[in-house]
Amino acid sequence: MSHLAHTNNPAKFEIGTYLRFAQDGQYTSAFSYLQPFVAQAPQNPDLLELVSECYWQLGMKQRSLSVLQLVVQMYPQRQQSIFCLAGRLGQIGQTEAAKAIYHALIQDNPDNVDAYIGLTFVEDLQPGNPTTERLRQFLDDPSLSRNNRYTLLTALGHILKKHSPDEAFMLFTQSNALQEAPYSPTEIENEVEAQGKAFKSPVRIAQPPQGNVPNFAFIVGLPRSGTTLLDAMLTRHPEIASTNESTELVGARKMAQTLAEIKEQDGPANYWSWTNTVGQSTLEHARSSFFSNVHLPVGAKPSLVINKLPHNRFELGFAQMILPQNRSIFLMRHPLDVGLSLFTTNLKDGYEYTRRLEWIGHMIRQTYRSLDDFKSKLGDSLRVQSYRALVTNTEPQMQAILNHLEMPWDPACMSPESSEQAMVTAYSAQVRNGVNSSGLGKWQKFECHLAPLIDALGGWRWIKDWEARDADLG
Repeated sequence: MSHLAHTNNPAKFEIGTYLRFAQDGQYTSAFSYLQPFVAQAPQNPDLLELVSECYWQLGMKQRSLSVLQLVVQMYPQRQQSIFCLAGRLGQIGQTEAAKAIYHALIQDNPDNVDAYIGLTFVEDLQPGNPTTERLRQFLDDPSLSRNNRYTLLTALGHILKKHSPDEAFMLFTQSNALQEAPYSPTEIENEVEAQGKAFKSPVRIAQPPQGNVPNFAFIVGLPRSGTTLLDAMLTRHPEIASTNESTELVGARKMAQTLAEIKEQDGPANYWSWTNTVGQSTLEHARSSFFSNVHLPVGAKPSLVINKLPHNRFELGFAQMILPQNRSIFLMRHPLDVGLSLFTTNLKDGYEYTRRLEWIGHMIRQTYRSLDDFKSKLGDSLRVQSYRALVTNTEPQMQAILNHLEMPWDPACMSPESSEQAMVTAYSAQVRNGVNSSGLGKWQKFECHLAPLIDALGGWRWIKDWEARDADLG
């Protein structure tokens, strides 16, 4: 859908405008942009799907589902809406409803490969299961799309990994080979190098925000390190709300950077150099943009708002500049478990480094290089949290986390599986099982395949040093 013409209004809907809002996490602005077009074409399914997406991203999941259900009722053959509805039901834990949709699609069309793929996310499939065997058969079809092929390879890998780890790893490798995209180690190294030079100790900050605004905290780390689990635990607290993985901090940084670079005739010397000369008015403008794009569940009036976008691990210096009272938590999970999980998960745009084990190792090293720099400059506002300690000694660790966030203890935080929020990450299914230690030591079964990752990390000496550091955290 590129545009929508109207008889009463010559204006055209431009998908590019919507996408620019969405890419910056500005879903309130995106929704406002959609409204006049929806008013003129209230039954247009493309527009209604975008409205549903806005509601979903703004935390209004029931409204999002209601809009999708309306689209499905009006257009019962519209497959993309049906699949979107099933996927979102699965994300909020309504797996039986999601399974019913997928099974109905398969009953109508036994060759519906997308429905079979959907089932892999909501059913505990085992080797030899009829559904598993049907997945294998699909792989023999030369007309299978590239997207479906790599998704099927990964799904089969997860089904087989407990019983046939060697075959499973082969499938994961084939899947990543189909998805391989460029990754620039030098670019990441330059960014971290620039961070070290630009941010001083203490980090230069704007004036604290005025008025009755909640405090903010950022849960960061490498993807697949437990950020979703901690987010689900914290949002069980009655005084804490989450924006999930929204990108308002990144959007505010881009705004500040753009405004700062306009004032620098020669442009910035490096990725972060603009932070040394940026004016207070620019920082305050960026903060206002950040506040305007923070969207909480309807009716929520929290004392603390958290964001769990893992990539914000590189944005902590800027967060301190515009939100000097913010607190942050970096999740540490064993690098081989993280590396294995990244390699075996179909992450999309922005995660190109997950296609090769050596690239994953490089990103892990650069992430810890960035962490160590920020730890020396942000002091007590940054807590480094062991994932291992969190899942094996949960209550004392959660008490310490809440103390760090300056929040009172609440026993509800011990039951993340009861969270009603939509969890839209690859880790959501594990969180639905509650706090447990099943995510520890998974790499050991695949150690013989992880040599490129181990080498890129710096060998076993670096890994042992990491383990000693983790042990010191409790």
